[in-house]
Formats: sequence, C-alpha cells, structure tokens
Amino acid sequence: MSGRIPNVARRVGVIVGRILVYALIWAGLVLLIAALGIRFYWGKISVGQMLLNLVSIDPDGGGGSIVWVGIVAIGVVPLLITVGIALWQHSRRRKRRLRGDTLSSRRPRWIMRSISTVLVAAVVVGGTTAFATTVGVGDYIKAANSPYDIGNYFVQPKVTSAEHKRNVVLIYLESGEGTLANDQLFEKDAFAPLEKATQEADGWKSIKDFQQYDGGGWTMAGITSTQCGIPLKGAGSAGGSGALNELGADVKSYLGGSTCAGDVLKEQGYKSVFLGGANGAFAAKGTFLKGHGYSEEKDLSDWRAAGEPAKNFRPDWGLSDGRLMAHAKTEIDQLHAEAEKTGQPFNLSMLTLDTHEPVHIYDYCKVDTKNEVTSAFFCSMTQVAGFVDYMKEKGYLDDTAVVIMGDHLKHMSAGDAFHEQLDNHKNRTIFNRIWVPGDDQKTQLRPRVDQLNMYPTILEAAGLTLKDHEAGLGVSAFTSKVPESSAQAMDPEAYTELLNSRSPGFYTRAWAGQPVAP
Repeated sequence: MSGRIPNVARRVGVIVGRILVYALIWAGLVLLIAALGIRFYWGKISVGQMLLNLVSIDPDGGGGSIVWVGIVAIGVVPLLITVGIALWQHSRRRKRRLRGDTLSSRRPRWIMRSISTVLVAAVVVGGTTAFATTVGVGDYIKAANSPYDIGNYFVQPKVTSAEHKRNVVLIYLESGEGTLANDQLFEKDAFAPLEKATQEADGWKSIKDFQQYDGGGWTMAGITSTQCGIPLKGAGSAGGSGALNELGADVKSYLGGSTCAGDVLKEQGYKSVFLGGANGAFAAKGTFLKGHGYSEEKDLSDWRAAGEPAKNFRPDWGLSDGRLMAHAKTEIDQLHAEAEKTGQPFNLSMLTLDTHEPVHIYDYCKVDTKNEVTSAFFCSMTQVAGFVDYMKEKGYLDDTAVVIMGDHLKHMSAGDAFHEQLDNHKNRTIFNRIWVPGDDQKTQLRPRVDQLNMYPTILEAAGLTLKDHEAGLGVSAFTSKVPESSAQAMDPEAYTELLNSRSPGFYTRAWAGQPVAP
C-alpha cells in the first residue's frame, strides 16, 4: 500500500506538469498571434486603446470580418495547435511503450526533452514579449508611478457670456492626417477638394501643425479629447472595474463625471445631432453621445431603416461618405429651418468612414493613383467639400460656425499604406479648418496645439465666451495667451508625462459619473 502512494503521486505530478506545459504553450501562442494581429491591423497601440476600443469590435458595422479573423486566429488556432502537439506527444509516448524502453533509447529522449523545453520557453517568452511590446505594457506600468494627476490641472469650463452664440457644425474626418496634403510626398494632394472649399482668402482659418495628443490615435480618443479636453483612459487605470470592463457590452455611462462640449452646449439651449455611418454601439460611441448632450444619433441601423440600398454600405463599417453627406444636407436644412423658427441653435456633428483602411472604393470614386488609398482620401474630401459648398450656397455660413478636423493621424499598421512616406516623418499633423461667421480675418489661431485644446476652441467658435479661454486641459486656439496654471504652460516633457499618467482618482470619478471638478 505504501508503495502505491508514491507511484500515484508521481503520475498525478506528471499529468499536472503536462497540463501546465500545454497551458503555457497555448497562452504563448495566443499572445503571439494576438500581437501579430494587432500589429497588422492597427500597429503599436496602448493598453487603454486595447481595453476601450478593440474589445468592442462588432461584426456588424464595427470592424466586420476582423471579428471573425480574431476569433479564429486567437481563439481557435492556438487551441488546435496545442491539441495537435499534445496528441503527437501522446502518440510518441505510446509507441515507445509498445517498443519497450531500452538504454539505447534513453539518450535521444534527453535530447528531445531539452529541445522541447527550449521551444516551449521560446513560445512563452516570445509571445509574452511580443504582446507586451505591441500594447505598451511597459509604458502602462511606468505611468502608474507618475507623480502627475490630470485632476490637478483639469478646468471646468465656465461660460461668462453666450450673447453671440451661434449654430455649429462639427465634422470629423476618419484618419484625417494633414500630412497627406503634401503632393511632394504623395501622388497628389489628398485634401485638395476640401482645401478649395475652405480657402483662407474666404475667411477660413486653420491651426498650423495641429497635433494628435500623446497617447491618442483612434476615433473615440479623438472625439473625447476634442470634446472633453482629456486623454481617453478607462476606469481600469485606477485598478478598479466599472465602465471600462463593460465597454464591450452594455455600458450605461461614458465619462459621465466629465463635462464635455455637448453638455455645455445643451446648458446653453442647443440641440445636438450626430450622424455617423458605422454602428453607434461600436466602442460605446452612442453611449458617449447620449450621455453628453446629444439628443439624436443616427447610425448604421437608421440608414438601413431609411431604405439605403446595399451598394451604399461597405461590409466592414457602414454607410458611404457620399450618402452620409447627402443625409447631412437634409439634416442641416431641417435644423436650420427649426433654428430660425424657434431661436434654438443647433450642433450638427458627423464622422466620415471612406478613408478607414482597408479603404472601400464606391462608384462615385475614380481611382487615378497607383495607391488607391490616395484616391479614396481625395474622393472622401470631395464629398465633404460638396457639403461645405452646399452650406455656403444656402447661406448657412452666415450664422453657423464650422469646425473640420481629422479624428486622429493615419494608422500605420503593417497592412496599411504609406510607410515609406510617414514612418520617419518628423512632423505628422492633423488636418483642420475652422469657420466663424463675421470673424476678423486678421485673427490668428495659436499654432501647434494638440487635440485637447480643441474643446474650448469648439465652444468659442460657437460664440460662447469662456473664463480664461479654458476647458478641460485645453486652452482655446483663439487666444495666444496661456494661463500660467494651465497644463498647456507646462514643460513639454512634463506635459507628456501628465497625459500618460494613469490619474486613478480622476478617472474613477469620471467613469462612476461623479463630478471630476467643482
């Protein structure tokens, strides 16, 4: 009896050891394939982007086939490989038992075991390293030790005058990187149609060298940074749970404790409407909009319900920019007529889609460049320019401000275009144009500001006067004076560290719906 116990313990130990080895192989493969997939589709990202964006990808208007590729590549392939290895090992051991274990057969077994150990270690270490590097785990850990806290610099916007408030149109250009306007780097100026419709000589302005905020780089980060004046981070930055862990499901509040542009406009009596071609549930965009002053959001489901033919939709994301701008014309006609009748100003916001890679070429787009991405950008800008011209023809620009900007720089994943032109470019900027009715053409916008400064800039373009021109971490581009206490007055390195800090208390309150500032 006493002899059986060690034998049983040894067998249990062997079985547990093998299960652990196969679990490590599976985990290493999952991390390695996930890292390769993220690199191919999005390039290097942050932990925040992974948790706040990628987890909510939807096969219907929120990424399309990427969802199924991810399920197969990350969920199925590592499991099949691991099971295959386990079955192969089991077969080898069974054959050895049938042959008998002789002294001559033991030596190569030690060699095989050594090789197997090295291979398992390589998969585990390689997968872990690749994944950690791809999602910036090191930066995430470093940010936890930062002495800075965003809450110490956040400024609640205070409207000191709304006497000159006016309608405002806000247009986000998907991947709208201004660098693509350089026809010396690219086959042609991808923004030429929109530049023609928004000329400086006609009163349009632009922020020179408009920067993506450090840590940004995806659509929701672009929207929240320009409308709330803070970097987008999850409640998980505080080490807790909350909304962050629910974003892939039915999140009820999105940065509910933070006052954003839509909130301020609502307080001033505005009606806010958002038009987008994609699924509003993707990345909880619809939740953000509804929780921050927008009374209406029209998305993929609305366009389908309106009877849009299938040819007007791209299978991965949604409605074409051509049709989105057509709906925008109808929408602004209704909003403007209502505003003239009731005196209630409006905020019409929208987000384009055609330029999201891989690009989709619609029948209104003629590909006349070797790289179709350039043509896709040109065609999308043509549609937006058509909407701008329509507003001008209808006289809406007489009482309506317009802010046009890219939501982020163009992604540079392994599968994206223009690596040769952009990988080593020293000054990648975001395209932007601003129209303010009756504004003095001599007014200059403060150059080289980042997306956080667009929050107060949008509010001032809408005719509101802000105390010290501040909102969130930003200072309006309409002023050249930056308050000494502002985050914008910080040393560049300190400012970068502030933006990257996890600021746990601030984001816990923001996601819990508690006021982040007095």
